[in-house]
Amino acid sequence: MRFGASGGVTPLNVSCELGRLYPARPLVFPATAPSRRTIAVKELEKLAAATKQMIENRTYNIESFDRSLVQRLDVYSEQYVFDFLDFLLKAFPGANSDPLKEQLEKTIPYKAHTPSFIEEYDIRTFCGLSCYIPHPQRNDLNTYYLQLDWSNASGFYQFFK
Repeated sequence: MRFGASGGVTPLNVSCELGRLYPARPLVFPATAPSRRTIAVKELEKLAAATKQMIENRTYNIESFDRSLVQRLDVYSEQYVFDFLDFLLKAFPGANSDPLKEQLEKTIPYKAHTPSFIEEYDIRTFCGLSCYIPHPQRNDLNTYYLQLDWSNASGFYQFFK
C-alpha cells in the first residue's frame, strides 16, 4: 500500500487526516498560516506500522475518552482535527511511544507552527500530522474514517469499535 505517489521527501500543502493525503500546490503560506510541514511520503507506510505497533492490543473507550485533553487543530465547535501524536499519547499513556516518535521524525522531517491557531487557542504541541478522533455521536464520520486504508494499516480501526 502506498500513501504517496512520489515516494520522496516532497514539500506539500497537505491535510493528513488518518491517511487522506491531498497534494496540492507547492508550499505557499500566508504569514498567518498556523502550521507548515514537510512530509516524507515514502515513510508513511512505516509510520502506519509504528502506529499499529504502539496501539495493538490496547484498550480504547470511545465513550469515555476526553477529547478536550488533546491538542485541537481546528475551530469547529465539535472539534474534528487533533494533533496525531498528542492523541495517541493521551489515549495510551503507558504505551511505549519511542518507536512511533522516531518514525514520526523521519516522516515529518520539518515542521513549524504559530503560537496560536487563528488566535483562537494556543498550540502547545504539534507533531506535523493531524487526525480525527472517533466521536460516539458521529457515526457518519466514524464510518467514513473506518473505510480508509490508513485505518487498517495503522490499527486505527480499533478506535471505532
